[in-house]
Amino acid sequence: MNLRNPAFAALSGLLLVAAFPPFDIHFLAWPALVPLFIALKGRTVKEGFRLGAVTGIAFFVGTVYWVTNSVHFYGHIPLVPASLATLLLCAYLALYPAIFGAASVYLRNNRPALFVAAAPADSQRQMGGLEKG
Repeated sequence: MNLRNPAFAALSGLLLVAAFPPFDIHFLAWPALVPLFIALKGRTVKEGFRLGAVTGIAFFVGTVYWVTNSVHFYGHIPLVPASLATLLLCAYLALYPAIFGAASVYLRNNRPALFVAAAPADSQRQMGGLEKG
């Protein structure tokens, strides 16, 4: 797997970050997963899990950063342990997009009919609606 695929996965996470406060560029929520789906094309389930995790880490680090300040200032926990706790939280939360990435690859490769229902945005692309190939 080259660096292009993790970069696309991270781009999906960053586009999702931009769709939430404080940026509030709401329209980016719709196309945000397209780079992830492009990165997932032709991958194994294990690679899909990793790429989904990259998306999740990028997204949650960009949206859950405030937890560090809350734990530090209101919980009176030193800054370094508060930051580590936030990173652990982000890693845990990134498991959800990672499972989504793995499931998307599995369904695309083994159960295309279910994939159409599970990931409609990518299904449209796969059927030729958004991208030929």
